[in-house]
Amino acid sequence: MIFPAEIWRLIFANLSPHSLTQCARASKHLNIFATYSLYTSPVLPTAQQFHTFAERLTTKNAALIEVLDFSNTASRWSLVYQKQLIEIIPKCCSIRHLDLDICTDLRDDGLEIILKTIGSNLKFLSLCSCNRIMDAGINSIANYCTNLRVLNLSGTNGCDDVFLLVTARNPNLESVNIAYCPHITEVGVRVEESDVAMPGPEWETESEDEDI
Repeated sequence: MIFPAEIWRLIFANLSPHSLTQCARASKHLNIFATYSLYTSPVLPTAQQFHTFAERLTTKNAALIEVLDFSNTASRWSLVYQKQLIEIIPKCCSIRHLDLDICTDLRDDGLEIILKTIGSNLKFLSLCSCNRIMDAGINSIANYCTNLRVLNLSGTNGCDDVFLLVTARNPNLESVNIAYCPHITEVGVRVEESDVAMPGPEWETESEDEDI
């Protein structure tokens, strides 16, 4: 049965990782679409699955990854290691969305290695509760990320100066989270409230005097 590529992608987007793996083995034609669906936004519910994924990831498949989200990976705080993150993430040359939520083994040096390669691609970055990220790590965001729209730094340990630098170099920021950042003072909070562009509903652009 012949479908346009868009239809195949819609079909495969609704299959489980197990079903996609089976399809990838069925034929060369199905392998193309199954591989795309498997790697565009890989599902990694356990740390063990992440370890297997990291071991088998090729440069070719890594180039397909657009979203890498660890926020639902169980035990990531103790079983996802910086060494693995810096081995695989820099290979993901198409990545736009990176969520490292509670990957607590990540430190400033590792974050710099990651962002130096893929930082300019990122629209979304979450380092929520990565409590080993200090000023140097936040400074890496300022140095290598200039296209962010969403940034979550809650629970990190940067100070006002580096946070201000990040916001200055990312003029398209729409959402910033700096909750539970012990070194961010009222200065940083005021910048978050005033300088971050928050898009409103379409009707807010209309004249307030316009008759309904």
